[in-house]
Amino acid sequence: MKKTLFLILSIFTSISIYAEVWTPRVIGDNMVLQRSELVKLWGKASPNAKVQAVLGNYKAEVKADNEGKWSLFLPAMEANKIPQVLKFYENGILSKEVKNVLIGEVWISGGQSNMAWTVLKTTTVAEARANADNPMIRFFTRNIEKEAAEPQEDTHVQSGWKESTKKQVSSFSAVSYYFAEQLYKDLNVPVGIVETAMGGTMMMVWLKREDMSKGFDEELKAFDNEKAKYNYDAALKKYEIAFKNMQAEREKAKTENRRYTGPNVNKPLKFTPRGVHRTPEVLYNSRIAPIKGYTAKGFIWYQGEADSGKPETFTDQFITLVSTWRKYWSKSEMPFYFAQLSSFEGKYDWKWGATRWAQLEAQKRMKNTAMVVTNDVGEEKDVHPQNKIAVGQRFENIAMYELYGRKEINPYSPLYKSIQYKEAECVVTFNTFGASLIAKKEASGIEVLSKDKWIATNKVITNKNGEITVKSPNGELIEGVRYLWDGWAQPAIFLYSDNGLPAAGFISIK
Repeated sequence: MKKTLFLILSIFTSISIYAEVWTPRVIGDNMVLQRSELVKLWGKASPNAKVQAVLGNYKAEVKADNEGKWSLFLPAMEANKIPQVLKFYENGILSKEVKNVLIGEVWISGGQSNMAWTVLKTTTVAEARANADNPMIRFFTRNIEKEAAEPQEDTHVQSGWKESTKKQVSSFSAVSYYFAEQLYKDLNVPVGIVETAMGGTMMMVWLKREDMSKGFDEELKAFDNEKAKYNYDAALKKYEIAFKNMQAEREKAKTENRRYTGPNVNKPLKFTPRGVHRTPEVLYNSRIAPIKGYTAKGFIWYQGEADSGKPETFTDQFITLVSTWRKYWSKSEMPFYFAQLSSFEGKYDWKWGATRWAQLEAQKRMKNTAMVVTNDVGEEKDVHPQNKIAVGQRFENIAMYELYGRKEINPYSPLYKSIQYKEAECVVTFNTFGASLIAKKEASGIEVLSKDKWIATNKVITNKNGEITVKSPNGELIEGVRYLWDGWAQPAIFLYSDNGLPAAGFISIK
């Protein structure tokens, strides 16, 4: 009897010990670890326990603090396509195993709907599925996410690492997938993407409030005023009435065999008068706090639509976001590549030409960043261009050139550099990064400022050395010049680099 009791207690104790070490879901089965860098791992164990992580011949250990929290760094490792088991020991006893781990290149992808836009919604979904079975490409996805008023330790229970398969690829971020697919082809090492994007989001939802040091004052003040007047109970009652009406309209549409086209009604949140897309900090809390510091090579980012109403603050806000995300990952110059807004007719008070310029201004003021120009892949009536292959592959070309030694590639669009005014004409110089500037058709999209009015002109001479000469259509003094200032700019594009990429729009005023 005593032996039986002792055996039961021993089994119970060993099970309890095995369950002690905890890691967030991003440190889980099927993950990809960054090669050639110290790899951060973190979690919880028993207070003051000795925690050891072992992956093949690589190992590291640390003592947990009084609350059981710990973090450590595995040594820099070579790329490895062979699945391995990452083992965690607590006080010398095996406590947790993370299976099917690869070592390769890891990237964080963020932004709003054009980054969150899935492969399923692209025009190339059939092609993607046909080539998707590749266990060397993995995505950490979390398509369901609960809003959070406070920073979270972990992501949603349904989040996790997934291998690329015909079934899974449809749910992956399209831009991220085409980036990862091409990166794997060029490097022949495993590629992991940690997705964070969510549609409709402003930059301020991705940052802690204390980190919004520049450019956010007006937005934060407006939010605070709304919150001070917010009556959750009243909002809930209003929602309940609207929800019933929506359900009735849906049923009516169903009986009439038509699609419901009315608005969706969202339940109000107790801690904010706004939705998650416009609430400061809320997605930092649920999507960034649980993963920040996960060792990665760099960021790819596609966002700006939600902040395009105020281009005058966009540059400062974006610089703040980039520097702050780098702080969250403890790398002050971590590569950060971003997509410029594409072409779109727009509605409301969206100012896409000015916002694209604000994005370019931000890029010029930051180190180790690059901008993917996308003005040639827009949709006139849809804010979501379905051609995501071009965007993903342009990101990849920049990464190959900047980080992986492919110097034979010129991955850049021509960007505005300087201007010289000469009364009724001006000379605009572009940075072409060693390529030639070419005009593919008659000049269009160029406007000159004269007597406080913007006037279109096609009197433009393009030189291969990266310059264009712009002349006033009426011979009057030129006070400024701009290119591709309309939201729907795609039809007007005429300037390209001889690498096939379109020039970015610009503005200059004397």
